[in-house]
Amino acid sequence: MIKKRDIQRSLQTLDRRYNAATLDIADTIYYSKLAVLEYCGWIEHCMDQIVERSIKGKLKTDKFKRKFQKEIVGRTYGFMYDKHFLPMVIRTVGIVEAERLERLLEADGSYQVLEAQLNQMKKYRDKAAHTWSDLSGAVFPAPSMLLGNLDAAYPIFTKLYSFACRI
Repeated sequence: MIKKRDIQRSLQTLDRRYNAATLDIADTIYYSKLAVLEYCGWIEHCMDQIVERSIKGKLKTDKFKRKFQKEIVGRTYGFMYDKHFLPMVIRTVGIVEAERLERLLEADGSYQVLEAQLNQMKKYRDKAAHTWSDLSGAVFPAPSMLLGNLDAAYPIFTKLYSFACRI
């Protein structure tokens, strides 16, 4: 089940702290940076959950359950649709089901929304992951913006999860 409540609470907490830190610009940057990392971690976790749900109860032996966790989920580091998520789906349920999934997303414009959001978040995540306390010139979205992104992404991830349940 894709959960929104925990990431929403986390982003709301960071947003309150971000807004309370108006006297210290470094604090606002830190809260924004942490919000980016939290949100991107949630996206990656959702993708793992979707793929895991698609084969729930279908693998019968511990050997193949471990193989799935180690070689498919465990070797995927990232949250880009074409580079990370789609290959996991293809390796897990096959290219025919992956195509059905993508067509479902394209039918209502979800694919374009998701792709645009993931591309933008990757830029922020990469910058957040490759900066340290010298944040001069670092710009990250406010946690409130990520709450808006969450509202747009959550229905898409629940749609993907529902699809995985029906496979």
